[in-house]
Amino acid sequence: LAWRVADGGGEQASSAAGERRATQLGRPLRALEHDTHVGLALLEGATAREESINESLGDLAPALRFVVGSAGDDIRFEQTWAYCDGALAHDGCALAVLQMDAPFTTLHGCNFEPTDATATITGVAPGTRVVTSINDRPAAEFYAELAGKPAAELSFGDLLRLPLGLMIDDVPWLRSPVRLERGGVRFACRML
Repeated sequence: LAWRVADGGGEQASSAAGERRATQLGRPLRALEHDTHVGLALLEGATAREESINESLGDLAPALRFVVGSAGDDIRFEQTWAYCDGALAHDGCALAVLQMDAPFTTLHGCNFEPTDATATITGVAPGTRVVTSINDRPAAEFYAELAGKPAAELSFGDLLRLPLGLMIDDVPWLRSPVRLERGGVRFACRML
């Protein structure tokens, strides 16, 4: 079962889509069994709404596990799309709820090993994903030191090799830097 969250894909649109789906299913999403249902959310990725949509999904169906992915545009963050039910949304997502016929589990994988280094985000440009300072130092300077080259020479590949990990129960949840921007370092997710 799939449905589209309309343009403006934030909390209100997610709630409206959840209510429509609940009507079609004959019960609210929060009543679905977590051991027989799983959600898929395919989001456009340029409007930086992934976290707000994830929060809305958690409110709609707190027991369900969701597998979430974002569309990209070669790290330009200019315009992406989500397509569902014959409609294209520039600021939305396609959602699906699957009822599984066999037992399943969801896994969290990470291709990086944590180090002993500690980084604390000490500054973020308001309303953006641009980190301005890490450990009370300019973020670009922090990354230049890690990469062993001047900040002006940092490439996407240099940054990609140096993600930060938010540690939750000794498991790293990656926070990926993608480019220098506005005097700081832009990340692919919300940082505070």
